[in-house]
Amino acid sequence: MDLPNLPLIFSGVSMIVAAASFWRSGKWRESDEAKALNSRVLAVETVTKSLATKEDLADLEGRINGHSVLLENLATKSEIAKLEGDIKAVKSELTGLAKANATVAANTDRILDFLLEQKK
Repeated sequence: MDLPNLPLIFSGVSMIVAAASFWRSGKWRESDEAKALNSRVLAVETVTKSLATKEDLADLEGRINGHSVLLENLATKSEIAKLEGDIKAVKSELTGLAKANATVAANTDRILDFLLEQKK
């Protein structure tokens, strides 16, 4: 064999090996292993896209803090029951005042009629 053709032979063998590797990798993409790997990569990409950013977390933390302040200021059942009792007491007092006002109005009218008759 002639040495000057040896690099040419190595280049040809290298091209054949590259073509075979290319053909084999093309076939691998259609295999079950490749499809499983591709589905795992897509799942990771989906999870990565759905992760919250720092701004989202800060926004959520602010909203949670706001809601916790609102919940702290809500009345309890016992406080609501006490307010209902107070409202009933005020209602009964107003009813009593209305009756007293009616009596005072009737007496005032009677006194006014008396004074008007005395003036004549």
